[in-house]
Amino acid sequence: MIAGESIETEDIREALFPVKHGEKDDKNILNRNLGNGFSLPDLIAEVVTHYLKRSDFESRGNKIIIASLLGLPNYQTASNWLKRYGIGE
Repeated sequence: MIAGESIETEDIREALFPVKHGEKDDKNILNRNLGNGFSLPDLIAEVVTHYLKRSDFESRGNKIIIASLLGLPNYQTASNWLKRYGIGE
C-alpha cells in the first residue's frame, strides 16, 4: 500500500484471513461459498478428521496424548472420536 491510499474492505479481509499462495478460496475454511452444496456437517467432519489424523500421527496412536493435543477431557473421549471417524483402526 502506498502512503495516502485508502484501506479497502478487501485489504482488511486479506490481512485478517490471508489465503496462502496457490491455495484456492474454496479450500480456505473461513471463506467457502454458502449454498450450492455447502454442508456445515461435512465441513466440520473434514476439520475433525484432519486434526484426529494429525494428532494420531504425532502421538503415535497414544490416546492420552491425542486427548491432550485436541483439548478433549480424557483418552476415552479421544477413543470415541477416533472410532466415530474411523481413524487409527
